[in-house]
Parts: sequence; structure tokens; C-alpha cells
Amino acid sequence: TAVLTSLAGLAASEIQQGFLLPEFGHLRVVPGPQREIRNPATGQTIMVPGEPFVEFAPDSGFETALLAQPEKGSEMPQLTEVETLPEIRLEMNSADLGMLGIEADPDFSNVNKLGGTPDWIQGPPECITCCATPMTFYGQLDSDFDTRFNIVDAGRIFVFLCRSCAKSISIVQYF
Repeated sequence: TAVLTSLAGLAASEIQQGFLLPEFGHLRVVPGPQREIRNPATGQTIMVPGEPFVEFAPDSGFETALLAQPEKGSEMPQLTEVETLPEIRLEMNSADLGMLGIEADPDFSNVNKLGGTPDWIQGPPECITCCATPMTFYGQLDSDFDTRFNIVDAGRIFVFLCRSCAKSISIVQYF
């Protein structure tokens, strides 16, 4: 901990000139691109400096390690079939909603659920992966039952879970 804390402090103090982490890469602060703005009062165009950002250039040792061919027997794992959990529909209780002053639209199509397969609004995104395997679809929540809970335009949240590291990711789609 002390070594990492010291290294972080050194990096922060030296980042303006550039900071090399051997076998990893070079970090430095660079100015952002200039942008043109117009003075609304005079109409004059002026150039203002962009926000600085941290640039990273990989060290040759780091690039070599990344680009190295895997040793025999240590090939990258192949994507496996996506695990599908059993589907459980989540019904909204009208009495609970009533206590909160929410009157659900009688035409509301309840698509809230755990498991099963996603009911995409805009179509499925690219394969959602973590730890070199597809993530498991965990569930979805729809927001089209009350304007206070509405996400964008009747949006829906899709939640995915990595069975290896327990990381989750949420995707929002809307009409």
C-alpha cells in the first residue's frame, strides 16, 4: 500500500512533465484541442483552449506483452453459449400503487421480469461480455406505467450479470 501510495503521489506531481511507468507506459497531460466560440454581443469569433486531458502511450514492454502469442495450453477462452435463467414475471400490485397515488394505465403491458430473454425495444446490442464470456440476462424493468417513473420515452432498463465476477451492466432503451 505504501509503495502504491508513493507511486501515485509521484505520478500526480510529475504528470505535467510526463511520467513513465516502466513496462507499462508514459502518462502526460496534454492540452485539449482549441475550439472556436462566437461572442454573442459583438459577433466576434475567438479561439479558446480546450480542456487538458491525460494521454497514455504504452511502453514497448507493455505492447510486447499484449501482442505476444499465448503459450500452448493457455489459449484465450472461447465465448460460450449464453446462460438463460428461468423467466419470472413481476406483476405490479394495484393496491400498492394506489397507496402511492399511482394509477397504472389499464392498457399497460407489464413486461417487468427476472430471467428469460430480453424484450428489446430497439433491437439487441452487440454481444454483452465480461471475463471473456457472454453476460447472463438477469431482468428488465419498464417505466411506462406512471410519468414520474418514465425514463426518456417509456424506457426500459435491461440488467445483465457476469456469473464469473458478479459485475453487472444496465442498458436503457426507449421508444
